[in-house]
Amino acid sequence: MTKSITEYYAWHGYLPANNLAAGLAKAEHIAGNYVQRIEVEQGAVHIVYRDELMSGWLEEGQQADKLVLSLRPVIPRQPQETESFAISWVCGNATLTKTAMQDKNAGR
Repeated sequence: MTKSITEYYAWHGYLPANNLAAGLAKAEHIAGNYVQRIEVEQGAVHIVYRDELMSGWLEEGQQADKLVLSLRPVIPRQPQETESFAISWVCGNATLTKTAMQDKNAGR
């Protein structure tokens, strides 16, 4: 998946907006036993885990609607005379509350 995004950037000069632009299947079609969907959003890859896994990941009393691991591209500035580039990927996780998901979906 990161390879598709890197190739897209190399060809177009900017990151893909979504799965379709990156040449990937719809987010809900990229799933498995533990993953509900994998979506590309402005070059970032968001792995959304299935709800039934959340009970083992959240601390007692913590509430969230989705557990997400994000891979975000970092493109260092290069001198203009060179065409080479390197994309690094940083990852992290975040729990998205129902309100955050609704805000995100409202912007689509």
